[in-house]
Amino acid sequence: SQCRKSTEKPGLRQKNRLDVLSRQTKLMCANCSVVLGNELAHNQISLAAVRTRCDEKLRSQRERWTQELAMERRSFAEVLQTEMSNLQDELAMARATTASRMEKWEVDEAKLRRTYPLDDEVVVLAVSGVEMHARRSVLTKVPDSMLGSMFSGRQGVGLKRDARGRVVFDRDPVVFAAVLEMLSGVSYPCFSEPFHSCFIKELDFLLLHQFYI
Repeated sequence: SQCRKSTEKPGLRQKNRLDVLSRQTKLMCANCSVVLGNELAHNQISLAAVRTRCDEKLRSQRERWTQELAMERRSFAEVLQTEMSNLQDELAMARATTASRMEKWEVDEAKLRRTYPLDDEVVVLAVSGVEMHARRSVLTKVPDSMLGSMFSGRQGVGLKRDARGRVVFDRDPVVFAAVLEMLSGVSYPCFSEPFHSCFIKELDFLLLHQFYI
């Protein structure tokens, strides 16, 4: 009987220990569940806060970009308006300058007409930018030529003029000056090649064929 009692006591103690361990395990599981639940709730709250902060930051960034874009648009509009105003001022100045030059040209033309007879006035030419002077009688010496047709009218209607009122010719000024010299009654100029060929071509262009040699 003593042996049976000694064997039962360890078994009872082991059972009690197992019960204690089981209760402790359940308690620990319950505590873990509570802790996990709290952590999950806290994480959800933190995630919602992060989302809120992100939304606020994006909204603030969008508002700042909108304001900057509006400022850039206003600045561009101001610059464009200033440029337009400057261009209008420059255009007005250019028109005033042109009008002044035309007025001066008219005064000069009036002086020339008072100085020389109207039928033999001095015509101011701009041959590729080089200014030349020739009497109308020289330019119309050959009526059927291009120059004769252009300057046969007293007012020179249809002639292309520059801002200074000079009759514009897009020709070689050296060759053209030689043609005027020839029409003025000076002896026929003698040139060496290749200038002589250029001179002949200029006579052909101006329909002054009778001056060929």
